[in-house]
Amino acid sequence: MDPKQRMEHTIKTQKRMSVYAKFLENAIEKGWWILPVGIMAECDKTDKVLGIMHTFEGDIDMCKEVGILEKAFNVHCGFACPPAHPDLYTFIRDLGHEPIASFSIFNRDVSLINQFEKSPSSILIEHLKFYRGLGSQPDGLLLPPNPILAEAKMMESDYFSNYAPQKRVTLNMQDGEQVHFLMGIHPLQEFGLTYVCDKIDSPKFVVHGPKDLQNLNEFIETGSGKALCHINPQNWEVS
Repeated sequence: MDPKQRMEHTIKTQKRMSVYAKFLENAIEKGWWILPVGIMAECDKTDKVLGIMHTFEGDIDMCKEVGILEKAFNVHCGFACPPAHPDLYTFIRDLGHEPIASFSIFNRDVSLINQFEKSPSSILIEHLKFYRGLGSQPDGLLLPPNPILAEAKMMESDYFSNYAPQKRVTLNMQDGEQVHFLMGIHPLQEFGLTYVCDKIDSPKFVVHGPKDLQNLNEFIETGSGKALCHINPQNWEVS
């Protein structure tokens, strides 16, 4: 970015942080507990608990700003950290937040698994070794939507026996190749994991813009119970 673009970016970041700070302040004043996703999912407290997570695959500086702001409020949240950004993983962990593994165990191009004779399990293990090499392994996993599996009316989480029964699946690739998998055969615990974000059984709020934030704020004002909030301030439009 040139100096003018960087200045504009800095101003927008500050405004977004201000909006997010007001949300955190309001939630805390209304008596909500704000917890990392994994702790929220297992917490015995069932009233006024928010599990907050963020995904930042582009604006890493913004991600770090969010982590610093939350620490200033003495709250800890979950951050989906892709393998391409190991420095983000360690930065977030050192702030006391919860790093969440973020990658596709089917590598989006499912045919690569056949080409290199790798199972989804071996791909998952390789990725988790990467995270362990940074000093700790995450408990949670964020699995992005996979268009090839979606055509078969499946999700990546169906690979785990925690979420789907065992069955053999045949996927028809665009080049005519057929790829065969056994789904629902491995428990999460086999890989040292405890949860997949999208499978947490709680109301979910995805906050990508002002309308989404308004809906969440209304829930904060009048709601109760547990909720998983996927909040990405870097996408918020500010004037």
